[in-house]
Amino acid sequence: MRALLLFFAAASLIQTVLVGGASGNSQNTVSISGDTLGGIFLGSLVGGILIFAVFMLANIESPEVLGHPER
Repeated sequence: MRALLLFFAAASLIQTVLVGGASGNSQNTVSISGDTLGGIFLGSLVGGILIFAVFMLANIESPEVLGHPER
């Protein structure tokens, strides 16, 4: 489970850097830093939501969260 979370975190980070760098390079050099920072913020936000959703789904599957602890 931890490997899956790390995979999602790494994938979102790689995608953020690639998308942010591409959107920055397509315009003039002055706006590269702004676009990259915006892309990193948006990418980390979306990545954090994805990781949180995966983590919550993993917790819901465990019987303790559903209120039926195994005896």
